[in-house]
Amino acid sequence: MDSRAIRNSFLEFFEKKAHRRVPSDSLIPSNDPTLLFTSAGMVQFKDNFLGRSPDPMKRATTCQKCFRTTDIGNVGYTARHHTFFEMLGNFSFGDYFKQEAITWGWEYVTTILELDPARLYPTIFENDDEAFSIWEKEIGIPGDRIQRKGRDDNFWGPVGGSGPCGPCSEILYDQGPHIADPDDRFLEIWNLVFVQFDAQPGQEPHEYPETARKSIDTGAGLERIAAVMARVDTNFETDLFQPYIGHLEEISGKGFQADHETTCAMRVVADHVRAATFAIADKVVPSNVGRGYVLRRIMRRAILHGGRLGLDQGFFAAMVPLVVETMKDIYPDLVAASEGVRKVVSAEEEAFHRTLARGSAILDEKILGDLGGPDCLSVKKPFACMILMASRWSSPWKFYPKKGFPAVRMISMSRWKISAFAPKRPGKAPACRPWPMPKESRPFPPANLWVMTISNVNARCFTSSMVFHG
Repeated sequence: MDSRAIRNSFLEFFEKKAHRRVPSDSLIPSNDPTLLFTSAGMVQFKDNFLGRSPDPMKRATTCQKCFRTTDIGNVGYTARHHTFFEMLGNFSFGDYFKQEAITWGWEYVTTILELDPARLYPTIFENDDEAFSIWEKEIGIPGDRIQRKGRDDNFWGPVGGSGPCGPCSEILYDQGPHIADPDDRFLEIWNLVFVQFDAQPGQEPHEYPETARKSIDTGAGLERIAAVMARVDTNFETDLFQPYIGHLEEISGKGFQADHETTCAMRVVADHVRAATFAIADKVVPSNVGRGYVLRRIMRRAILHGGRLGLDQGFFAAMVPLVVETMKDIYPDLVAASEGVRKVVSAEEEAFHRTLARGSAILDEKILGDLGGPDCLSVKKPFACMILMASRWSSPWKFYPKKGFPAVRMISMSRWKISAFAPKRPGKAPACRPWPMPKESRPFPPANLWVMTISNVNARCFTSSMVFHG
């Protein structure tokens, strides 16, 4: 069952349970100014949950476009993180509650998806005895297979700091012992949120008032379910991403699994081109503030990773029609927006390449001028290094926020050979401290990155910090 079949089967299943099929909301929330982007399926239904909507609808089902960047540094380097994704959902607004939600969720995954019940494990909030009883007595799951988890894992919301929230119950799927990471082996594919509270700004969780309308908010990630159904270990191996991966293989001449750097770069580009296309189609424009800043950040991140694949300027804009062609039957509004999206992406790509060219020239000037070039440091062993000047010339913050030149680009450009990193001080070790390797600069072997202080380099009286690994 591919992603289209999963999407359709979910919506049809809940339509038969008297749910209204509601179209996806825009990535710009239509009724919630507290959010930059629509980040969950329930966002467009906040007023329904609270009984404030003029629409008397009691049940709804959707496939919602979502956009999140809280873990952007992980996107491309893990099996599941994404900026753009689709969330399948079924919702009850003061209608059915835990009994039906659990029963129907189990029915869908075991009879429609036909997943093996022996590989499914429910979880509940630590003190939700009602949900435990339903799983054990109604569904027939042995008590020792039902996991109780704390607030960090099994209490959802509120989105934006206020609004509907409550304890949740998940369904985990055991992908098998070949998956080393237990959090990935036991993969969450279904999340039932029992909406019992209406959080107010500034309140602690124990202060949340109960809502008079007990409701249900189900979230089932399409990408995760597609991976389970395709029997693959990562979301990027599903039909949702393979058109873009295949295209990148063709234009770069590299195989997706040729090496770690290539795999991660292709994942980043595949994820971000979907996100950028959908965001721009929903009227987000690259800028230096708000939504526009977030969009610009992911676009430039993708362009940098395209450079790691040896791709030239224009490759990212050229992928927009592929996204439209792949998704147009699900989101037909993409067709009308296609040319406008391509122009915006092309302009941003061109502007970023100009920024890189200017920044590279400035960096070369500082290295060759102020330091006298890498030869002023004795040559012995290769390192990747970045100069962070504290006095004589500006810090990289002048490059990055003000000029748009990414610090990670400075790391990747500055591969010099250095043997002396800090002056010896009587009775003291060189000034140095470990610094975790940023996701953005992977993969630079080995895994450790260090920050050291150098004084009086090349007879110039200033202090600088050099970031390197060796």
